[in-house]
Amino acid sequence: MRRNVWLLIALAIAAIIVFLFRIYLPRQDCAFSGCKKSAGVGLEAAVRDLNAVKVKVGVSDAQVREFDSLMIEYALKYNAACRDFRANRMTSDEYACVRRNMDQVLDDVRRLLQAIKAAEAVSDASAQKEIISKSLDDMQAASRAQYRSGCTSAMNVSSSVRTFRF
Repeated sequence: MRRNVWLLIALAIAAIIVFLFRIYLPRQDCAFSGCKKSAGVGLEAAVRDLNAVKVKVGVSDAQVREFDSLMIEYALKYNAACRDFRANRMTSDEYACVRRNMDQVLDDVRRLLQAIKAAEAVSDASAQKEIISKSLDDMQAASRAQYRSGCTSAMNVSSSVRTFRF
């Protein structure tokens, strides 16, 4: 009887420890909002800033809208890639490649934001226009490639050809 009580107490303590580890153990957050806080990229602010200097830099309304839609798509793809990896629908190598490409896009966004800030301060914004245009082009190319350029997925094709003679 006494042994059963100690066993129940030990199991209860183990359950509490496991519960606490699940709550307080840091996990990778799949939400892009968690990444943008650490990366220092505010999507809404970036679109507002680009919209504010679009005339000075020579960016069209269509490019501002496209940048906005690219950033929304980027956040959705970021979340989807993380969830796919957690659900084992993507290998770790494939996920690492996608994340590397997405990090490069995030670097493009940072360069774009720096060019926008610089365009606010200077009178001739032609150099910033080139940086902004290149960043937008790079983001479009990455989006078209689904952030998978350079990522190879392994495919196993086994062909068993049987010849029948009649």
